[in-house]
Amino acid sequence: MGNNILFWPDVYKEQGHWLPALKWAKDLKEAGHDVHFMGIADCEEIVKNFDPSFTYHTVFPHTYPLGYTDMVRSNPSNRWKPDHIWVLAYARFTHVGRAEAGANPYMSQEAEEIRMLFHSKYGKDSDYSEEQKWKPELLISGYFTALETLILKYHHIKDDGHFKYVGEDNYIISTTFFTSPHTVPSCESKGEFKGFYPRRAI
Repeated sequence: MGNNILFWPDVYKEQGHWLPALKWAKDLKEAGHDVHFMGIADCEEIVKNFDPSFTYHTVFPHTYPLGYTDMVRSNPSNRWKPDHIWVLAYARFTHVGRAEAGANPYMSQEAEEIRMLFHSKYGKDSDYSEEQKWKPELLISGYFTALETLILKYHHIKDDGHFKYVGEDNYIISTTFFTSPHTVPSCESKGEFKGFYPRRAI
């Protein structure tokens, strides 16, 4: 019996970051694993064009609506939003807790979707739909989602007396060919975090 594996190569529609993951995912699927992808709406076509049978989970639909890539293509320095970092952080809370922490309504909704995808509360014995019951046992993310993966790794939610999200060590971060040999995902995460100015969501 295979494992449930979730790929998240990049937040954005960078085909060079997605295509190597697709071949890897295909090999894992042929080996008997249940492989899914997650990403913003713009990236779904990359996955579906490669293999329509892959399940794709759209995340951050308000923060990065369909067509966002084209909207910021002329000014790529403006494409990164801190909002999705807040969404990942808010996902650890219940609806009430998110509001108290400062989440606005759309961030709260996006956080709930992340929670539904990862949290074991929505497992096989729940009353949720079959798609919502699927839970990743391994997250394979990309070099450019290292900070996001770090947040998920330390995203502990109590479930039947245990603190877990995907799993304590069930994470892999892949790197691209063109990255400098002197940079690693941990450095990338640190750089992004230092550039992230904490603010209360409005």
